[in-house]
Amino acid sequence: AENPRNPHRPPRRVKYGVESSDEMAELWLRVLPREPDGAARLEAASVPKVLASALSYNRYLLERDPGNGRARAELGKALVMLGRTGEAEPHLDAAIRQRPDDDEPRYFRGIAHRMQRQLDQAQACFEDALRVNPANAKAHGNLGLVRMERGDLDGAVRAFEAALRLNPADEIARRSLEEIAAARRK
Repeated sequence: AENPRNPHRPPRRVKYGVESSDEMAELWLRVLPREPDGAARLEAASVPKVLASALSYNRYLLERDPGNGRARAELGKALVMLGRTGEAEPHLDAAIRQRPDDDEPRYFRGIAHRMQRQLDQAQACFEDALRVNPANAKAHGNLGLVRMERGDLDGAVRAFEAALRLNPADEIARRSLEEIAAARRK
């Protein structure tokens, strides 16, 4: 209130955002770790902070526009990655309604179900994501993992092979196919 340059009388809280009246300051640092595992430890430590920032920013966007399906999807995705699947579900469901051609909220809905060991629902969500975007390699890979857990090895092989066609560097799909082949040889 004592700041003569403050344009707001009475003063009001300034939040992060993209408008000139919002707080837009950011500080970025580039860090070179000394230990060989330092980069992995640094990344693991930064993930919760990055996700907290994503929560804050997407909540801000939704305050401005509750119909912003992209912000709704990003908020749901961050909540899933934080393990807060119950909070994520309504946001992902809303994103699916607001963005019917977007496979990502369907994919993360599948991840949420998989985390909760709800394999039927997870499979349906991954299949729905693939209906919208057949080129989603991660959805193919996760569908393969779900089918493998359910004992559908033929279906898992098809899903892992599709994932590898789209992303030849997918080590999880490659190792899973090797596990299935080894199990069938026994």
